[in-house]
Amino acid sequence: MYDNIMVLNKDGYYGYNEEKFDIIFSTIAVDAIPVTWINQLKKDGKIISPIVLGDDLTDYTFLIEKSEKEITARFLIHTSFLRALGKLSFKNEIKLQNNDFDIEINLNIPKKLFEFCVTYFNPQNENISIDSEYGLYRKGLLKFKGGNLLEVIKKLKNVNLFSTRFKGKIIYDYLNFIPY
Repeated sequence: MYDNIMVLNKDGYYGYNEEKFDIIFSTIAVDAIPVTWINQLKKDGKIISPIVLGDDLTDYTFLIEKSEKEITARFLIHTSFLRALGKLSFKNEIKLQNNDFDIEINLNIPKKLFEFCVTYFNPQNENISIDSEYGLYRKGLLKFKGGNLLEVIKKLKNVNLFSTRFKGKIIYDYLNFIPY
């Protein structure tokens, strides 16, 4: 038996008390990496988690590493896990009351890359105000308010999801990833 392993069977979005962990290994596929997980890592801690990208049954497992200065991510392997429920699974629940979008475009970058890098686009997030950028992304069509996302999309134009290292950036409740 191991004395230094803790197994939790609960809603993982909220983390676990104030413990700090060396490794968080998710055994379910999540829509995005919540900030609570990052906050619960020790310095040089790691998260290994399958992330749902798109509608297919294949998940994309990433290694997320936290150092003193930054958070990085890189693709590890294709997997197939059960899907998370609750706040770890928000993409299919996105509904907007207010459809006053400024911009509507068809993405000219891989859709899975966009989903991996842009998660703050969640309009259910309680921290998004009327002045925030928000939007809806369905089947390659992106409708959104605010222009900052255009710059993000331009930077993703020639990025390969499977070979690029990404830097994690905390925006609202989830991590977003920017290519190095």
